[in-house]
Amino acid sequence: MKTNIKLTSLAASVAIGMLSAQAHAASPVTTEQRQVGAFSAIEAAVPYHLVVKAQGAPSLSLSGPKDKLDNIETVISGDTLVIRSRSRGNFSLTFNLGRTKADLVTIAVTAPMLKALTLSGSGDVDLDQLSGDQFAIRSSGPGDLRVSGAVRELTMSSSGSGDVHLGRLAVTNARLAMSGPGDVELAGLGGELTLDSSGSGDLHASGLHTRRISARLSGPGDAVLSGASSELKIELSGSGEFQGCSLAVEAANARLNGPGDACVSGAIKSFDGEVHGSGDLAVRGLQSAQARVQLSGPGSMTLDGAVGALSVTMSGSGNLEAARLNVVSAEIRASGPGAVQLASVSDSLTAQMNGSGTLQAALTAQRADISMHGPGDVRLSGAVDTLKARLHGSGDLEGRGLTAAHVEVTVDGPGSARVSDSRFARGSTHNSR
Repeated sequence: MKTNIKLTSLAASVAIGMLSAQAHAASPVTTEQRQVGAFSAIEAAVPYHLVVKAQGAPSLSLSGPKDKLDNIETVISGDTLVIRSRSRGNFSLTFNLGRTKADLVTIAVTAPMLKALTLSGSGDVDLDQLSGDQFAIRSSGPGDLRVSGAVRELTMSSSGSGDVHLGRLAVTNARLAMSGPGDVELAGLGGELTLDSSGSGDLHASGLHTRRISARLSGPGDAVLSGASSELKIELSGSGEFQGCSLAVEAANARLNGPGDACVSGAIKSFDGEVHGSGDLAVRGLQSAQARVQLSGPGSMTLDGAVGALSVTMSGSGNLEAARLNVVSAEIRASGPGAVQLASVSDSLTAQMNGSGTLQAALTAQRADISMHGPGDVRLSGAVDTLKARLHGSGDLEGRGLTAAHVEVTVDGPGSARVSDSRFARGSTHNSR
């Protein structure tokens, strides 16, 4: 009985396949021209290849099996050319035995006044020779989009799995919203870039020469940027990374609230950085008169270059690593377990150490003023003209490798201090002039 059922099912499948193949063979490949009125936008929701040329007289042609073309509806709704499958009230079966992708259907549109493109189907789209002041893209399906040409203002929203390739599109200003798994490729932007990414798709932007970049990443998607920008502002709250090590910036403002890492680089003349999450921030090429740093989470920050005045506030477990940073004057306020490492301080160091984190600094400075209220240790080396230290907690001041011309040390807690060959214990006060 089971054998008969299997044979019957097989015979039925073969019969249906033969009927399907015959039906497919009976549908000839044809090309048809359709009349279109004036339109400035296209909305496509079909699984077929769409080719759009944004120069020339308006036209619409379809090529492929006639039965497929008969099922494609093209209508003008307002100022929009809508391309979609016709509604069918009855149930139908489609067999793809021996057929190529999308049954070789191609839809060609010439749209000289095009200002917007909306895609929700699985078919890929090629848009060429685009030009104009403003253009809007909305992609919500699995189909890929490739665009070439030039436009001054670009607005793009991507929420589907399809990729958007804009590497051959010259853009002045771009505003991108990414909320899906699809990737976006962008190149040669020359004005401003605004990115709001909440999906898993990645942005790859190369050859940038922008005035300003503003990027907000709240999802797992990465942003990989290269080129140059006068100003950069980034905010990360998701697990996605901002990879800007190949982006040369002059002013940077970075705020990390999540697990995502970030890298900022260039000849940075202005810097403001905050790390409140578990992500790490790397800053390369500082040449700033002033820099402000705040760490309140487990994430760390790495700085290299040169800073005139460095202001640091720390309350988390993340570390500040500045072993390759030259600092003129530094002001440190630390109340957490995070550690601070400063390689070179040439004028003054002021530190208020209230937590369990350690401070390590190499000095060639005029003045160092250290106040210690917690269990964290301070290690100083190099040379300083005047050292003033007050130890109220259990942390130790280790300065055996420090040469100081004038020393004023007060110890009224369980911690101890050592400067050069002198040691200071609880209850001692030393003032050398």
